[in-house]
Amino acid sequence: MAVSAFALSIAGWLALQWAGFNPYLVPAEVFLKGAFWQPLSWLWLSIGSLRVLLSSFLIWVLGAQLESSWGRPKFWRFCVLVPLLAGLLSLLVSLAWPALQLERFEGGSVLTTALWVALGVEIGKRRLRFFGFSLTGHTFAALGALFVALEAIFKSIVLIVPTLLGLLLCLLWVHWRLPARLRERYGSWRLKSKLNLRRKHLKVLPGDERTPGEAPPKNSKHYLN
Repeated sequence: MAVSAFALSIAGWLALQWAGFNPYLVPAEVFLKGAFWQPLSWLWLSIGSLRVLLSSFLIWVLGAQLESSWGRPKFWRFCVLVPLLAGLLSLLVSLAWPALQLERFEGGSVLTTALWVALGVEIGKRRLRFFGFSLTGHTFAALGALFVALEAIFKSIVLIVPTLLGLLLCLLWVHWRLPARLRERYGSWRLKSKLNLRRKHLKVLPGDERTPGEAPPKNSKHYLN
């Protein structure tokens, strides 16, 4: 995934500069020009040499630990669904907040921040080594949120709206286990529906309509006689 993010970031920038194809998320282009591919194409893209390298490095370091803890299928679902849903929610927010309409957003920062906080929340009260310092997982997650807050202070809060939405989705995913709970409830609902459907086709037979050879119940008249 780190290699994919690196390659896609370069390809996306070259496509914008040479072919005029914009893979980044610009809400105004989605609504006015029909660029409906942007909520999907922006997922892992970063802009700038330092951001591309840093994003790829963080995906490699943080993603390796999360993938070993969650397993590959869950890890990939997280890395696709969190930026995708953050992009779609950003489009909805831009309808009520016109300042977002003309901004160009990159999904790489959303993904790396979500991975950072997800790893911290997953570790919890246990400790990890970060540049020689021993930190709890909660402290590590708070550092990730602090970077987002500093970006809002020194740049603009408008620029971090997708990242904030990504953090909210990250907490719903990791801390409150929302996807797993939804799957459990859906499975329970399907099981109840099947049982209710089978129950409608069941027919209770009276005592005198037993199958041949079946012994009468102990409290019946046949048994007493």
